Amino acid sequence: MNEVFAFEWTSCVFESAFGIVSLHTTKRGAFKAMVAEANKRWQTDRDNQLSYGGCGRPRHSPLSHEAWRVIRIEVSNVI
Repeated sequence: MNEVFAFEWTSCVFESAFGIVSLHTTKRGAFKAMVAEANKRWQTDRDNQLSYGGCGRPRHSPLSHEAWRVIRIEVSNVI
């Protein structure tokens, strides 16, 4: 059995299921992808707050209901 690591994301922890964003051969690669995506989304959210008159942290950030995770998936070599 081989294994891959999946980076998963959900837009709302209360109403949506996780979906696979990318697959990686190492856990480190999956975490690197997750951190890069989370930072990109945080920066976009922050830029939007500043562009549209928000100062500081809003009461309900759009990112507050999102979630990211890395899971291990077993893969069998069936031909």
